[in-house]
Amino acid sequence: MSDRLPAGLKAVAATGVSPPLQAVTPLAPAAEITSRERPAEPLRLEFALNQKSPHDDGSVVIATAESAQGPWTLVAADVSEDGSTARVTTDHLSWWQPLRIDVGAAVRELNDSLFAGITGNLTAEATHPTCQNEAAARADGYSITSSTNDTLYWCFGVEGNQRILRVANRLRYPLEAAHPGLTTRAAGRVQLELQQLARLGSGEKSLLFPFDQAEFTVAVEPGKSASLSTAYSGYAQSLAQLQFGVEVLLSLLTRFGAGPPSNGQAGFNRTVVIMDELLTGAGCADAVRSVNVGQVITQCFSPKQIIEAFGWQGLLLAPVVAVGSVLEYFRSSFNALGDLFNDRAEYQVQIRRTGPTLPSCPDKQQIEAIVRAYPASPRIERATVESAVTCDAGWASATVTMQLAGIESPNNIVGGSAVVRMRNGRWEVVEIGQDLTGTVACREAPPKVRAAIACG
Repeated sequence: MSDRLPAGLKAVAATGVSPPLQAVTPLAPAAEITSRERPAEPLRLEFALNQKSPHDDGSVVIATAESAQGPWTLVAADVSEDGSTARVTTDHLSWWQPLRIDVGAAVRELNDSLFAGITGNLTAEATHPTCQNEAAARADGYSITSSTNDTLYWCFGVEGNQRILRVANRLRYPLEAAHPGLTTRAAGRVQLELQQLARLGSGEKSLLFPFDQAEFTVAVEPGKSASLSTAYSGYAQSLAQLQFGVEVLLSLLTRFGAGPPSNGQAGFNRTVVIMDELLTGAGCADAVRSVNVGQVITQCFSPKQIIEAFGWQGLLLAPVVAVGSVLEYFRSSFNALGDLFNDRAEYQVQIRRTGPTLPSCPDKQQIEAIVRAYPASPRIERATVESAVTCDAGWASATVTMQLAGIESPNNIVGGSAVVRMRNGRWEVVEIGQDLTGTVACREAPPKVRAAIACG
């Protein structure tokens, strides 16, 4: 800084001029500081305060604006140890006024009614997703069922020759979704646009944010199923705590007169951007991953982080979050949020695909015909089933006596087990022999058939 003051430097105090903030006390009149030339180097402005003020709790700030009509912003003040003056360094001259934040008034706002106001309606005004070709998605044996509560909207359709499940979170807080058998196609706008939030989650589980939609591709084998189930757990639990904390602070800004009400999707959009900014701090990101309430409070809501995430408005909030009772309010509210949210978060979508109808058990005559048609060498001239036919899940077995062509009696008569299986709508031989140990039949046949042919 230079010792030379710009030419024509003057300060003119004005009455009736002040930033439109609430819960703040002016510590000096607003003053317009001007000069005939722009300062060549930064200047240090010093303001005499009309009452002694704390020098180390961040409650003294300096408001500044280009004109008396605003808009006003805040900068941090350097308060002397005796609390009589406040200083700021600047490279431009404009309107200035030192203020003291009424931290006590802000703390008193943190009560049960604030919690109830923020959490009173857990349902967000989400848009119902739409899918093309919903009837076609349910063809070829597919069916879909879901829970009946108001946690998710969903649709099931066919787009781009793929079956898709599209879901929307109807609640005001994030959900964690497990989706075995489903492949994530699109994670949603929040994770697409916000870098830190996009790093959370994994291939096995997804995060569903309020007002957002996610898409999954569906390819279920016959006789199998896939599902999507949501819960208040994992990263979703930590992110809900982080979101609630930001909503509390935005509510305080409204009471300071420094921000619009944070309602609806516009409010959530503002909230989630601040959440993403808080997560740029390694400590906050690690706390969210740890799913530890205490860590989320201490690592995500320090005065320094609040100022970085909220900008100049964070100067109003920083001294508030430094108060011990505020941290305890966060802790108790986070626990209450879990009690309130747990049951509402659970939801399941189940997609099933029916398997082929299992064939009826072949009778003895069918077994004999199948064995005779088997391309054995020597050729089987005649087959006689000597036992009951054992059937299990599309497999069948029986004890068979066979007469072989081209071999003299009595060596042309052999016995053993015949195992057949239904493939492509017809029965065919899998194995014929006396000892089938180690064969395909003993490895793959269902339990009843393996027992009948003595696989061991």
